[in-house]
Amino acid sequence: MISKKHKQTLLLLKNNFPQFEQLLEEIYPNDQLLREISNEFYEINKRIEMNVNASLKTSEAYIETINELKEELSDYLSNLKKEMQNQ
Repeated sequence: MISKKHKQTLLLLKNNFPQFEQLLEEIYPNDQLLREISNEFYEINKRIEMNVNASLKTSEAYIETINELKEELSDYLSNLKKEMQNQ
C-alpha cells in the first residue's frame, strides 16, 4: 500500500510528466531509485511552495503598511498645507 506522501509525490510526478503517467503508475511502487529521486523532487517543490507563500504574505504585509503610511503622510501633508494657507 502506498502512503499518503507517496500518493502526493506520484500525483506531482504525473502533473509534471503527463506523458509518463501510465509508466509512473506501473513502476513507482517497486522502483526504489525512482521513489528516492521523486521524494527529493517532492520535498524541494514543497519548500519552494512554502517560500513563495511566505513571500506573498510578507509582500502583502508590506503593501498594507505602505498604504497605511501613504494615507498617514497624505493626511499630514494635507493638514500642513491647510495650516500654511491659514497663516
